[in-house]
Amino acid sequence: MELLAEVVTEPSFEASDIEHHVEMQVAAFDSRVASPDWVAKQALRQVLFGRDSREGRPVAGTPETLKAISRDDVLAWHSTQWRGGNATLVVAGDLAGLDLSSALSPLNRWGGDAACADTAPQAHRPTQIVLVDMPDTVQATIHAGGLTVGRRHPDWAALKLGGHAMCGAFASRLNLELRERQGYTYGVGGGFSARQDDGQFFVGGSFRVEVAADALRRLLDGLALAQPFSDAEVQDAKRYLIGVAPLANETASDIARQAAVLAAVGERASFVNEHFAALELPTPSEVTSAFRHHVHPDATSVAISGPASVLVPALQAAGMDPVVIS
Repeated sequence: MELLAEVVTEPSFEASDIEHHVEMQVAAFDSRVASPDWVAKQALRQVLFGRDSREGRPVAGTPETLKAISRDDVLAWHSTQWRGGNATLVVAGDLAGLDLSSALSPLNRWGGDAACADTAPQAHRPTQIVLVDMPDTVQATIHAGGLTVGRRHPDWAALKLGGHAMCGAFASRLNLELRERQGYTYGVGGGFSARQDDGQFFVGGSFRVEVAADALRRLLDGLALAQPFSDAEVQDAKRYLIGVAPLANETASDIARQAAVLAAVGERASFVNEHFAALELPTPSEVTSAFRHHVHPDATSVAISGPASVLVPALQAAGMDPVVIS
């Protein structure tokens, strides 16, 4: 704790260290933009949040924004934001015989509240299909999704079950259709994830270029949920999501990570048990109703990476008009 207190209160931020870190981040960015999967995910973020929004830009920055960071910028950020008054310390493990108050006392000198930035609510953005032209790729990568309600909404448990049944399991509807029946892909995945105040639905996968347009059509048709979820699908989702919980909270590190995530969004640690208890309750009709209410094919944004020369004509022939971006 003495060492931790020194790290958080007295960092040196040597200019050479900052320059080295910037160089590593720029190199990592150059590597990421060569990945069709990352490109499609980033394009979807831009569609959902807008190019001018922080959430619409790469999380780790771009070469332009990274190279503009100076040591003075880092010092200013640390002095205003890295403050103990806004921090939650999570300790997990065998604490028997440990005087925790005494052990943590060095952190008492880390005080002060951070200056919190104003966060405007996300404005509704029109849905669209964007295509990032990557002429040399042999597959088309598709990511689709949209913003939804979050973990505090009464439908959250039902949505988690519906997401698993639709695209979260190997035997999910979309994976059975696109992988097993059609042979278009090695697999699709997705589901619902919680954000600070809301949530997001996501589904994606990589497909042979020549069948990508039909795969997207079938994917969007599947999201329409013409046939309600069956009891078998919902029970399978419950068994998996509840059964995997002990594995996700198996170690002290797992527990600390989970508690830190919940603390960061203002949730109690008891949310974990409350959520898994809530997963037991929804009926197939409630899961179907929640999914249909919050997910709509015509309100689902789509981002694709792949060769535009092949994909644009195929998408247009399937009744879709993508916006091509570089």
